[in-house]
Amino acid sequence: MVDSEVVSKYTHFLAFDTWYVVPVVGIRNQWNYLKQLTESYNRPWLLLGDFNFILNISEKQGGILENSLASDFVRNALLLLNMHDVFSFGNPYTWCNRRFKNPYELIFEKLDRGFIKHKWVSLLPQTRVTNLGRLFSDHCPILLQCLHEVTSLGIPFKYFKCWHSSPDFKNVLLHSWEKDCKGSPSYVIAGKLKNLKHDLSRRNTNSFGHIKTTIGKLNSEIG
Repeated sequence: MVDSEVVSKYTHFLAFDTWYVVPVVGIRNQWNYLKQLTESYNRPWLLLGDFNFILNISEKQGGILENSLASDFVRNALLLLNMHDVFSFGNPYTWCNRRFKNPYELIFEKLDRGFIKHKWVSLLPQTRVTNLGRLFSDHCPILLQCLHEVTSLGIPFKYFKCWHSSPDFKNVLLHSWEKDCKGSPSYVIAGKLKNLKHDLSRRNTNSFGHIKTTIGKLNSEIG
């Protein structure tokens, strides 16, 4: 359990000065302990770790689905504690039984996650979890970001037919496409398209000026 006041105190790193390990064994005992704790601990907090259950059918691939779904007791405990599942990015599954030699026995599940109290949502609404790549363990490490930055979206790329009027237009295409990209076929294609987008956008600014800006000025003059 992590204290929100400690988190909000820091901008660039998360200080785990206030954290707790549930000191009891057994699912019912653990959740009952959390119920008692939340009655005496009124500040916002979160839970993070391996919960050994899934919340919906999309969080498991392979194996018997019913064996992994959260029990009614756990679901009711989450409701009673007013806990919310933290939105996650990255790998959709955080655990694998690693039976790669027999694909029919291979199981993937999302067992690792975070839950936040409703008060935490009000204080740090941009809290996110990123499921990282699996290395040596059968579980994926998960990265908690409490101060998630929302980046502004750039201007969408648009292809203009007037570019064909430039005599060296084909040379720009060929030169851009011939730039070296290494990786899988899909990665190479994505890289070449990214290079082409960059080169055409730069060519548009240098040779034609910023077309969208020009169009906007002309429309305002006409209006």
